[in-house]
Amino acid sequence: MREIKIKTLTQMLTEAPMKLTKPERYTLIAALLSGLAAHLYQYTNKLYNYDDLFTNPGGFGTGVEYGRGFLQLMGEWMNEFLGNYSIPLFNGLFGLVLLTVCAVMMTRLFDVKDLTLAAFVGILFVTIPSVVCMNFFMFTLVYYAIGIFFSFLAGYLMVRYGKNIPLQILAVLLLGCAVGTYQAYFVNTLCILVLSVVMLAAFSGTEVTAKHIFLTSVRYVVSLISGMACYFICMKLSLLHWDVALGGYQGIENMGKLNLEAIPQMLYDCYHSFFWFPRTDIFYENPTVLVKGAILLMYLVSAVLSVYALIRLRRQTGKLVLLLLSMAAFPVAVFFIYVMVPDGYIYPLMTYSVVFIYLFILVLLDKSIQTETSGLWYRKLAGQVMHWVVSLSAILIAVIYIWNANGNYLSLWYTQQHDIAYFQTMLTQIRSAQGYRDGLPFAIIGRNAEIKDSAHTTGSLIGAEFNLPGKLESNINGYSRWHILIQYLGYNPTFLFDDKTSEIAKWEEVQAMPCYPADGSIQIINDVVVLKLSDEIQ
Repeated sequence: MREIKIKTLTQMLTEAPMKLTKPERYTLIAALLSGLAAHLYQYTNKLYNYDDLFTNPGGFGTGVEYGRGFLQLMGEWMNEFLGNYSIPLFNGLFGLVLLTVCAVMMTRLFDVKDLTLAAFVGILFVTIPSVVCMNFFMFTLVYYAIGIFFSFLAGYLMVRYGKNIPLQILAVLLLGCAVGTYQAYFVNTLCILVLSVVMLAAFSGTEVTAKHIFLTSVRYVVSLISGMACYFICMKLSLLHWDVALGGYQGIENMGKLNLEAIPQMLYDCYHSFFWFPRTDIFYENPTVLVKGAILLMYLVSAVLSVYALIRLRRQTGKLVLLLLSMAAFPVAVFFIYVMVPDGYIYPLMTYSVVFIYLFILVLLDKSIQTETSGLWYRKLAGQVMHWVVSLSAILIAVIYIWNANGNYLSLWYTQQHDIAYFQTMLTQIRSAQGYRDGLPFAIIGRNAEIKDSAHTTGSLIGAEFNLPGKLESNINGYSRWHILIQYLGYNPTFLFDDKTSEIAKWEEVQAMPCYPADGSIQIINDVVVLKLSDEIQ
């Protein structure tokens, strides 16, 4: 009788890494180590941003009303079984592991052989500023990481298992789920497919025909359309299920409606951002002169390799045309967010696809090295020079990305300290007000008004370098500021709102009060703690 062996969990965990190739293991280890170097400070400290203050605990981000039905589904499921909490170490490591898996998938998908280049794939996947911005929103990081993972897995399955119908259906569903988590993640899958066509046309050899590449491209287009159709169907069903309408945030209500007159401007924005990437700080992804210079060097290497790839195909007209078209499509793919959000503000949380610029350069160099077998000394020398240029540039970029990540987290910490100190002083004044006693209701006049305090300076290290969006210089005037009193200072009285505060604002004693932080801006009137921020009722 055949013996049936059942592997233990320990065996599976210990054997799994051994199934990875050596380049994949380099990607894995490099991603984890550089990810910890970049983000460990954030993972081991409770640092909030404005949304984390407002939604934690229990919040998971904007849901179905913003077209993110799958995020809503995951968030409600988590609330029911575990609860949604902004736990830095758990959420952070979960996100890091999933991004690492995405990097390993790309190393495998594009068959990266060079160990150094494989390591850089992992490093850049987890250290780009977009990941830092993602970590600012720690309360929903788990869901964003799942969305990114689904978008990469969808692209991986579409490319790797093109003839497997069940896996293609799964890929379409995964893409729909990724977009239903965060719409910008569609761009990740798009980039994977376009990049795969580029590499297929450039390095497939004579056994793969131009017709095959064309039909493959058509299949990719069908898969992308199917994934978006899946998303829109699920979005409509979600809106009906939760009985809500799409909001107006970032033009989400117009999603899927393409203004033909705006296409030239969209294309210009895509190409301008791509080719101007080494010269200016596009989406905060290249924050210093050194990074810009390093990217420029990598661009020069990729330009040389691209021209050489085109020259090698000069006698294969079909492939040459397809390579030119796919290369022309690549900048549009990377910055396709301009097409998706033509009238909204684009910030780094939406632009993880910028990592494909680096992936393109690394894969192109790796494939070129693998393809060059002539053995001519000057070609070998050129290959070595370009490898060194890319490697040193990638090292410089990675080091600055890690430095920039830690600087932004430190900036977040300084802001938090200033916020808490400010509201601690306010709380001391509240409790010191004449007639204060426990249990009194709390009314804020001008609840949403700006606190006009010229003596309050942030000094939060937010400057030219540490200026990633997703955080504020100060939260004393943020929409979530009162949560500092509740969550970090433990002061949670009976707050009075709306009609009640409007009525209190009309009291003569209140109208005579100065605005905070002036003396007398906090008083006990008719057994109500009154804090006056503005003469206008807001």
